[in-house]
Amino acid sequence: MSSLAALRPFGVIHVDDPEKVTRELRAFTADADAIFIEYPTDPASALEYVELLLRAPLYLLGMLAFQAVAYSPLYLLFNRDLFQTELVAARRVVDDHDVALHAVDDHPNRQLLEGNLVHSLANWALLAPALALEPVRVPVGIGLVVVSGLLPVLVRRRGHRYAAMALVPVGFAGVVAAIALSNVFAVVLFAALVVALVTIFRTVDRRNEAMVERARRLSADEGYDDAVIVTGKAHVGGVVQLARDRGLAVPSVHLSNWRGDGTTHADFEASERDDVDLPNARDFRTPPAVVPGSERTVLGRRAVAALVDLVLAGTLWFMGLVALVGVAGEPFVDGSLGVQLAGILSIWMLAVGGYHAFLEWRFGMTVGKYLLGLVVVDDSHDLPSGRAVVVRNLLRPAGALLAYAPGGLTALASSGNRTLGDRLAGTYVCRRAKSTDSSEPAESRADAPTTDGG
Repeated sequence: MSSLAALRPFGVIHVDDPEKVTRELRAFTADADAIFIEYPTDPASALEYVELLLRAPLYLLGMLAFQAVAYSPLYLLFNRDLFQTELVAARRVVDDHDVALHAVDDHPNRQLLEGNLVHSLANWALLAPALALEPVRVPVGIGLVVVSGLLPVLVRRRGHRYAAMALVPVGFAGVVAAIALSNVFAVVLFAALVVALVTIFRTVDRRNEAMVERARRLSADEGYDDAVIVTGKAHVGGVVQLARDRGLAVPSVHLSNWRGDGTTHADFEASERDDVDLPNARDFRTPPAVVPGSERTVLGRRAVAALVDLVLAGTLWFMGLVALVGVAGEPFVDGSLGVQLAGILSIWMLAVGGYHAFLEWRFGMTVGKYLLGLVVVDDSHDLPSGRAVVVRNLLRPAGALLAYAPGGLTALASSGNRTLGDRLAGTYVCRRAKSTDSSEPAESRADAPTTDGG
């Protein structure tokens, strides 16, 4: 029996390109004895979800709402499956190589099933007033969200991939219907999302400790000497520190980049970590590869992308408006036309402007731009700064109300297809170049967009 000597973290983004992550993981685990993965060691069953609903109703409601309106649609769009990218990739690597795969995560679901009286009391204390106000609609809303978030997951676990994928749009619609059902329930759902987020962040340290300790214990039992632990990038820093504290070598760390080639940091030992600047595990911003000069030929793609994004941002606006009505109540519903218009337009500006600004700053592209193969860049072909994305999207809410006619006319008059927002912010919209093979360095990027004509 041998003990684990080296643990190499492989940091991922849960929603990414499975083909790219598989290539990178295959190269990174070439000499490993085992792969440990951030996946529940004992996923909750259908009956345990019922128990969890009784123990922590707001937490589960928030998690399943996230699942229905965010996780499942994004997994479907980018992963073409309802499993996280890293799980898809790890299973492919295991099928191709003689390496063991072990789940090691202590998921919050399992932690709460084991009992947390304070957490349970807090959940019910927040939920009870809503149940008293609307004893029928609130439970119906809870039921809709639970079924919407849980059904595709349980169907996928039973091996029915395409049936589960087909249920994703139904689940999304179910959550929207639940929000529209009751203003009180809209407030409950907002509280549930907050509770779920707080619970996730509060359990990160415990999950890191559990993953590293289980990796050590399994290695001792199975005789692994060198292992890779695959986890979300937000866990990497904590896992590295815990591995150091337990005397393990960390000879290399791999950090994935969203839709782009990842970076492997090697040639250092755990004893030397104090002198090594490990990149921020939460940094998703990676310079994109673009097709030189393509900003001149993307106007049609931009129009289609804008339509897709308008539908998504409009959905966010509707959900925000329902929440506003639920929180403000009669003073808003019975208020003057000016007050109502102010509220409606404020939510519109936040939904449309915020949706585009956040995604373009974080990833360089919205969902629509991703689907059409586009990316936003600055003069030096890097992702735009926070200031630039705010400036380029300042007029977007007003332009959206006018079907983007002003921006389209401005782009038509520019040889570089640049809207007024692009000109003010110094940005361009270009076609993305295909990702290079992950086994090669990702240092070379395409030339900056041309600046002729503005």
